[in-house]
Amino acid sequence: MTTNVFPLHHPTLPDPGRNQNFDTFVGSMKELAAQNAIDWDIALDSRGIALSGTAWDLRKIAKDGRPKSAVLRTFSLSSDALDDIAARNPGLPRRSDGPIGVEWQDFLKSVVLEYLLVRRKSIPFVAAASTAIRFMAAVANKEPWQVTAEDVQLTCELADARQPSKGTSIVLQGIMTTVVDRLHLADACPLMSLVKRSKNSADKRSKLYLAQDKLAKTLSERKAEQKLPEQRAFWELVRIVFTEKPKTLNDAIRFVMVKVLLFTGMRVGEVALLPLDWKRRRTYLDRKGRPAGESGVSVQSTHLDRPQAAHLDCYFAPM
Repeated sequence: MTTNVFPLHHPTLPDPGRNQNFDTFVGSMKELAAQNAIDWDIALDSRGIALSGTAWDLRKIAKDGRPKSAVLRTFSLSSDALDDIAARNPGLPRRSDGPIGVEWQDFLKSVVLEYLLVRRKSIPFVAAASTAIRFMAAVANKEPWQVTAEDVQLTCELADARQPSKGTSIVLQGIMTTVVDRLHLADACPLMSLVKRSKNSADKRSKLYLAQDKLAKTLSERKAEQKLPEQRAFWELVRIVFTEKPKTLNDAIRFVMVKVLLFTGMRVGEVALLPLDWKRRRTYLDRKGRPAGESGVSVQSTHLDRPQAAHLDCYFAPM
């Protein structure tokens, strides 16, 4: 009697200790690198610097065309970050310098390709992103998908202490917002909702982000009230523009603009957009070539029996 044995082929289960979104993101960037003839593997020395001939030519990847060289060769832990961490924990020995982990290397390469080939960011921005990632890798001391909001906050604080312009932390927050949180590359996503933004980044927010009570308080007030002139100064301005004779062409233009502002209440920018031929006269003729006023044409919107004028004054306000 013959017994047929059919083996069962179980598909490889995902590693429960890894973030599958992270692996998918890195895998897609590896495919993108292959499509653009970019060698993903970069050989490093003991310091984390790419060996000769293996660094990425960012100018060539981005098709920048500029003669100035720009390459991605540094994959080392930020020594400044290691010094700061050692200063915060004097009882622990300082970590030795060296390359960032393999997963961090893949993450850094993936972000570089994402910004260069997908988002079309500039090469200086990509260089700043590389520095920010190496800084966070040294501070977090864990795999990229294990980073928490506390790690990002600490990284930003240490970077801001060394860089008053807060450039590194702002770039890092952009990476976490547009890449990590958007694609859920970390287990603790979303991260940036729990991170206190840098002051420079917070200042760039729209005024729509103001608290509701603050909006309710300021909407009833005149914008930039402190810039308005006092009553005595206002009437002095009226006297000047209507009684004094301008001495220069610029003075004449200013006098006219102020008069328009006083008469219409328009803004300065709107007055500057007024065309030179703001008043235009058009004559309307009937079929026989006579003025419309002589033909007895009346306005439909009004009940006038008398003939209308043969011309129409058109006033053009700025768009």
